Order: sequence, then structure tokens, then C-alpha cells
Amino acid sequence: MPHQEKKKNTFGREFYRFNGWKLDLNSHSLITPEGQEFKLPRSEFRAMLHFCENPGKLQTREELLKMTGRELKPQDRTVDVTIRRIRKHFEDHPNTQISL
Repeated sequence: MPHQEKKKNTFGREFYRFNGWKLDLNSHSLITPEGQEFKLPRSEFRAMLHFCENPGKLQTREELLKMTGRELKPQDRTVDVTIRRIRKHFEDHPNTQISL
């Protein structure tokens, strides 16, 4: 995840901003540079929040499994599915360079 910063807008809503995108912490939404909003399921929001709070840090599979907040076995595919779903949001924006 590239450099990001946590901000508050004039309405007191907290969000992280990165590469023109926003992660709205109040609505649990991912907002594109054009303003399109995607309400994220809990697992996707937790993953995005984790990445925003740990920018540029390489995440181990174990760390990502802990991030889910559930007791998962190493062969569980939950993390893989969550990351794949997050990547889909960015695929329609080829000018956005996000490394997940």
C-alpha cells in the first residue's frame, strides 16, 4: 500500500487517503478517485484498514490471518478471497498502482 494519510473532513468523518482513493472509517466504504463509493463487507474493510495502518509493510500470511479476527487454519482461503475481492475494486483503475 502506497503512502497514505489519515484525515477528518469538515463533517468529522475520518478517512485514509491514498493515490486519490479514500477509505471512509465511518461508513466502511472505499471511494474511488472519481467519487464512486463501495460499501465494503467487514472482512474487506478490516483488511483495507490493516493495510492503511501499516503502509509499505510486508504482511505475512499469519498477520493477515490474525487480521480477520477469527481463528483460521493456515490452509483456510478466507484471506486469499478477501484480497482478491479488494483487488477487483482497483482493476478498473489501471492508473492506480496498489500492491496487495
